[in-house]
Amino acid sequence: MPAYVLLLLILPNVMMFNSCAVVEQYQKNIQESRVSYPHLKDLHCEKGKGLLLVDAITSRPGNTLSLNGAAIINIAAPEKIILSGSFNTAGFLSPLSGVVVFPRLDAATYRVLKINMWNVNMWETLYMPPTEEFEITVEADKAYYLGLISARQTPGGAMNRKIEIRLMPDRELDSWQKLINKFPDSNCLAVVRRHIATQRFNKSRF
Repeated sequence: MPAYVLLLLILPNVMMFNSCAVVEQYQKNIQESRVSYPHLKDLHCEKGKGLLLVDAITSRPGNTLSLNGAAIINIAAPEKIILSGSFNTAGFLSPLSGVVVFPRLDAATYRVLKINMWNVNMWETLYMPPTEEFEITVEADKAYYLGLISARQTPGGAMNRKIEIRLMPDRELDSWQKLINKFPDSNCLAVVRRHIATQRFNKSRF
């Protein structure tokens, strides 16, 4: 086979690197999306455990993707990857919420390892930078919101992303409300509502 033909076959599957993220191969994204991220059908919390809500959005020209699933690690035990998927806002055929909840976490510091994004046209998986801004310390019997993970395309190619995390109080409250609306009978809601009340109080002070 001529060398230039072989090169043309290889190039579409080469992963592109930049300082912010790694985008996995498309076919692997599809497999991960279908298999690895369990979508919650109910929500149950345990005494002495914490709860974490992850929110993300990615954008490129003419295309916006919502959060389908996320992977986190306990930085004290990084060999174990914890996976969770988004949940439907109502019934099975309703849209996904675009947020991911990790209930029943041990008290520890966690880092978001990667996020899986989707829309009706495509899937992609983005690895987060291994930096402290993507870490959060979870305590027992408390709820936490990491912030909005935002990834947008930058000049230099479709695979290049600038990834940042922002604290947006209104977006956070909307995200928690999706959880409350979906799981109105969950025993997690007392912890969630206590967190929301604290956030609203802090917001009113400024």
